[in-house]
Amino acid sequence: MIRARVRDHLIDILYPSECVVCGTDFVLPVCTACFRELAAAAHAPGRGAGKDPGRIPRDAWRAAGEYDGPLRDMVLAFKDGQKRLASPLAALMAVSGGNDPEYLRPDVICFVPSTAAKLRKRGYNPAGLLAGELGGLLGRPVSNALKIVREVSDQGSLNAHERRRNVDGAFGARRRAMPAGRILLVDDVLTTGATARECARVLLENGACSVRISVCARAG
Repeated sequence: MIRARVRDHLIDILYPSECVVCGTDFVLPVCTACFRELAAAAHAPGRGAGKDPGRIPRDAWRAAGEYDGPLRDMVLAFKDGQKRLASPLAALMAVSGGNDPEYLRPDVICFVPSTAAKLRKRGYNPAGLLAGELGGLLGRPVSNALKIVREVSDQGSLNAHERRRNVDGAFGARRRAMPAGRILLVDDVLTTGATARECARVLLENGACSVRISVCARAG
């Protein structure tokens, strides 16, 4: 993992890429100006407010922004192979936590597991990469506590009711990895909240005293 990060940074230095937001040649995936603008929006009062997804209380989740514009482009590029975007996206997620210790000082960070089919297709779990980056930023441990116990359909093609049925009972606990205390659950996008709510249920039933959710973007 460390060697891979060093390699990626060396590639960036030798062959500068473009900022995924504005297209300016820049060593990092996102230029300073664009990142500052996104970070300011992530911390703006009321950002991500509106209808609570899947009956999840508003104070139980944070998003770096709405799933549109530059942030949507970043998330899509990240899920389509640009793994180095995990770092700036995780930084925006950290900013969205404000000064709330539930988001900045959790006991453990967990993440939504990926299906076997998606892992084969991508070669990585976006939520897992985000959790690792966020754990490094916050100095908190990351646990692979959750697993998929039955196959599920792609949530993207389902409506809210179908999403809830699709993930009902789909997640389970890795017994040796189950953490206690305050948990921060990480995913890339929060839509209806069905997946996050089901994962939170499993964590709470297996020793967690509280679960908060942190995502890159809120859709819907």
